[in-house]
Parts: sequence; C-alpha cells; structure tokens
Amino acid sequence: AAAAAAGAAGTAAFITHSTLVQAQAPSSAPPPRPLLEQISTPPPFSPDAERFDTRTFGGRALNFMNMLCDLRTLLLPASECERYKAILAEAAAHPGSKERPSDAELWHAKKVVEAMSHPDTGEVIFAPFRFTGYAPVNLSIAIGMISAAKGTLLATAFWQWFNQSYNVCINHANRPGGGGGLESIDSGMLASYFAATASAMSLGLAGQVLGARIKGGGLAKLVPYTVPFLSVAVGGVVNLVCTRHLELSEGILVETIGGEPLGHSIAAAKIALFECSTARVLWAGAILTAAPLLAKPIAKRVPPALAIPFDLGFTFVVILFAIPLCLAVYPQREVVEASLLEPRFATHPKTGAPLEQLAFSKGL
Repeated sequence: AAAAAAGAAGTAAFITHSTLVQAQAPSSAPPPRPLLEQISTPPPFSPDAERFDTRTFGGRALNFMNMLCDLRTLLLPASECERYKAILAEAAAHPGSKERPSDAELWHAKKVVEAMSHPDTGEVIFAPFRFTGYAPVNLSIAIGMISAAKGTLLATAFWQWFNQSYNVCINHANRPGGGGGLESIDSGMLASYFAATASAMSLGLAGQVLGARIKGGGLAKLVPYTVPFLSVAVGGVVNLVCTRHLELSEGILVETIGGEPLGHSIAAAKIALFECSTARVLWAGAILTAAPLLAKPIAKRVPPALAIPFDLGFTFVVILFAIPLCLAVYPQREVVEASLLEPRFATHPKTGAPLEQLAFSKGL
C-alpha cells in the first residue's frame, strides 16, 4: 500500500513538474552517419558500443528494430546463445587473429546474445519473457482486449489481468541483477503488480460500463478503441512508477558527459520516469487505438475470406514496429542541460568549473 501510494504521488509529481527534454550530443562529437550507410556498412565491432548511432531518433529506431524485430532469436536453443558467447569471447581474446569473424558477424553474435540472455547474469531467459517475445504475445493480448471491449465485463477483467501479469513477468525476468525464482519477488514488486492490475481493471470495467450506457452514436463506436488504451496506458505508468518509486526519493546517478559520477538527482529521476512513461503511453495508443482504426477502412477492400488473416497480420506488424519506434523517442543515455537538475550540479564538485550538460541512464 505504501509503495502504491508513493507511486501515485510520484506519478502526479513528475507529470506536473517534469520537462520534456531532447538529448544533445557534445559539440566535439562527429556528426551521425546517414541511416542508409548505417544499415549497409556496420562500424568496427566493439563489445561496449552499439551497432547503430543512438544519438539520433533514426539510429535509435534502427537499434531497437535490429534487436526486437528479429524474431528468429526466439526459436534458437540455449546452445546457440552459448556458441555466440564463445565467438565473442574468442574475438576479444585474439583481436588480431586472421580467423577473426567479420564485424557484421560479430555484431550479429552480440545481438543474439543480448536478445536471448540477461545482461547481468548471462542466463538464457524463457522465450516469451524476452523483449523479442513482446510482439507475438501482445498480438493475442491486443486482439483479446479489443474484442472484450465489445463483450462481457468478465472478458475485459481477464485480459487486463493477463496483460499486467505478463508485464510483471517481463519486468521480473529482465530486472537489474537478475537471478532467483519466486523467492526473489519482493513486496515492492507485488505492490506494483496489484496497483497496476487494479487500476487497469477498474478503468477498463468503468469505461465499458459507461460505453454500454451510451446508446448508439459516435461515442459508442469509440469505446473499443479508447477504453483498452486508457486502462493499459494508466496501468503501465502505475506499474512503472510503483516499481521505481524509490528513485523519486533517492534519485538516479548523474554523470558528466565523460562518464564521471557526480551524485544522485531526483530531478533526473523525474525526467527519466516521464520519458519511460511517455513511451508506454505511445505504444499502447499505437497498438490498441491506431492499429484497429487504420485497419478498419483497409479491411473493407479485403475479400471476406482474408479479413481475419489481414487483421491479425496488420495488428502484428504495428505491434512489431510500434514498440521500437516508441522506445526510440528518447535516448537510453539522456543528456540534459545542467540547469534542469538541482543547483548543486551547476558546478563540478571537485574543480568548481561550471557544468553545462550532464548525462544519466533513464532505463526502459
């Protein structure tokens, strides 16, 4: 209950006071490569870098699509992940070897390892709980929610519960540190799960009841496209804030552009939570509102026998690409003006030199 209350207060705080911030690259950095060049010509391989230039929206979108849209990694056995780990380890141990794989092969190996395993423990994650499994699983969730909005209250409650339960499994499997089974589930995680589920189910059921009282007209037709979106969006934000509510009281680590740690900032935490929440709202809208609204007029031109396959395929494509594009709106490592954070970050704590830009990792 305390975590839920803190999450609700935090939600109001960062939505009210946070400022939408766009990342700014240091002036000394080289300009980003053209997107077509990034696609056709991989850069020299580095285990600590990204395949695409993440300083721009296009580069970030390509980076997430490269990771999340390659569903072949869901079908690979754990032995393949270990094989690719061995390839990367061998290349790191013998960087000048003539038998070293090409940069493209090493980037592919890195992608497969990151898609299949936990970044901290290296353990292979159960396929449906990987981020690459998000699109296939959410296809059934999206269709279930849209259909339930036209059906019974029990169906709506079930799909809202199923969605939040799946989200908590994703969060648990990919949480920082990893490791542990059911015994590692703490009170904070349970509080975020119950708060998100309760808010999503309440909004979903209330919206459906309200929609049923609207007799005909445009408002009634909008219920299947708005109620699932609102309940999922609010539930996702509540889940996020409850899970990370300590950041609103303790802050997150802020660094110089060069990576030197300067301390924890609550203002940076508000920006990070705002940006992560925005991404969740955007992809919920794309999947549950934009996709069915766009598909409806196109489906009228499709032969009746192909209507259902078209609807499924169209929804799946939207889910597959909407999430990477929404995640790409903000960079993973955010760079902001020092004036947006607490006054103590205006100058370097050791040298006293003025600081213009600071960086922090916003998380996902």
